[in-house]
Amino acid sequence: MKKTMITRITFGGSMIALLVGIFLLDWFLEGKHCGEMSLRGLPLVIVFFPIMILGFIEFARMVKTTGVRVLWVSGIVGIVLLVVGSWITGLERHGELGGFPRWLQEILFLFGTRSGILLVLGLAFLEQMIVARLKDALRSVACTFLGIAYIGACAGCILEIRMFYGLEVLILFLAAVKCTDIGAYFTGSFFGKHKLIPWLSPGKTWEGLAGGLAAAAIVGLLGWWLLKWTAAPVLGSSVAILFAVIVGVFGQFGDLCESLMKRSAGVKDSGAVVPEFGGVLDILDSPLLAAPIAFAFLVMLAAH
Repeated sequence: MKKTMITRITFGGSMIALLVGIFLLDWFLEGKHCGEMSLRGLPLVIVFFPIMILGFIEFARMVKTTGVRVLWVSGIVGIVLLVVGSWITGLERHGELGGFPRWLQEILFLFGTRSGILLVLGLAFLEQMIVARLKDALRSVACTFLGIAYIGACAGCILEIRMFYGLEVLILFLAAVKCTDIGAYFTGSFFGKHKLIPWLSPGKTWEGLAGGLAAAAIVGLLGWWLLKWTAAPVLGSSVAILFAVIVGVFGQFGDLCESLMKRSAGVKDSGAVVPEFGGVLDILDSPLLAAPIAFAFLVMLAAH
């Protein structure tokens, strides 16, 4: 247990340092242009591409263990288009699309809307017809679309939080989700006695969940205090705490959802990219499904 914790702390610290570097670069490029092209959010978009593609590869391998073949072209193209579409939607919000031809703006903007994911569904059907015809069509299209929505659309929501509400709010979101994970892990390791859902995730406990949400509340309060000193939209203290706890809850739900897929596929981890953490999806499972909830919360808050 001690060796596992040391490894987790070491690699976790390295990932945090890398993430801080990306955020600093994004912050430095805020409002800057290359020619007519805005650089707002571009570092995150570039980093998202390999991470999301790796995530889809892990997803495809899990699906393969159940005897189903995913559609690679529509899967990867769909994820890329949804991420780029979310970025373009954010740029359009700030009036920063001058560097793109008008026809390209309209096409890419489409993939940041509800219609975009439906177009990707059509792409999956088309690929199935071309490469496999009737062979296992229902399961292949369904699993491919699940991967696109789970990875591409949810990653797009993470990017939209940054583009619509600022880098500071994105950092608060990620800190709340991951600190819930960390708080739940350590609290559960030392004090956990009552299993949360033993048939799905034997390691999770009610004590761990309580500790994780307490950590999220602290992050929310700290985030509110820090946001007061920035140009970001300021959340009230109670709203910031509520935001952090809600995304913490749905982050834990996201972790359980990935456990559901892994257990169905008969695998322990989605991959082996990072020691003691598993694969890309094992790291991103919490923020992926928490992001749509966080974005919806912020939209409703802005509406009032």
